[in-house]
Amino acid sequence: MRPLYLTMLLGLSAGATAADNVTQADLTRILPPPGLYRVEDDATMTHLSNGMSVRDQSNQSGTLATYHSPDGHTAQQQINHPQATICVPLRKANAPLLPIAMGTAACKTLSTTVSGDTLSHEAQCAIGRTAFTITRLGNDQWEYTDDNEWGAGGMARNNPAAMRPMVEQMARNAPTEADRAKARQLLAQLPQLQAQSEQQMAAALAGARQALKEARTPEEVAAMRKVVQMLENQDSLPAQNKSSGRSRWTRIADSCGGASAKK
Repeated sequence: MRPLYLTMLLGLSAGATAADNVTQADLTRILPPPGLYRVEDDATMTHLSNGMSVRDQSNQSGTLATYHSPDGHTAQQQINHPQATICVPLRKANAPLLPIAMGTAACKTLSTTVSGDTLSHEAQCAIGRTAFTITRLGNDQWEYTDDNEWGAGGMARNNPAAMRPMVEQMARNAPTEADRAKARQLLAQLPQLQAQSEQQMAAALAGARQALKEARTPEEVAAMRKVVQMLENQDSLPAQNKSSGRSRWTRIADSCGGASAKK
């Protein structure tokens, strides 16, 4: 799951468009060129609403998943799988810094800066806020960090309409036909998902308003009034989920097919 997420989120190459304060030379110098990369990953996702979190640590041996509950209990699961890899394709000239899956139709750039061999990018997207850095460590190694929050505003109520710009771009431009087909299928389902979401929200709001009418104590009235206000104005809700991670990318081939493997 993590490499696919990184591919969608990052998708960077030397063909990316420079921001006003970032030169094309900066991008060529810092960003990983096209090729095949081995990925070692350490990422944590937290559900802010209930305090549950999971940390995934991936390397050549597989993934160690550590689950943390709010009461302090932990559990671990070892998942054996092949070493994760990411393909960085050759990008067209003037391609956006954010990949097609999260381009300007779904995201608004807040900042893009370069400091030494590190590029930092922050954007507000339909699904939430994303920030990442990518640092060139050497000729064949890069480090990527990310910090994301989502589930706020429109997405807090699982609003499928907020996903449409991203899904439309994936349906047109995803790297494989299988990915494009999945996106088209999801795109066709969005109206039904949106209708179901709106029905669920209407039912939840009606229930909260009824509970407010039936509240008997000042404490119950205050609590239910807060619930009704939150349901009526979900754009003000805080993020519901947070993820952060650090990945080490090692270039192992000059092409995604691996025909010219590097030592």
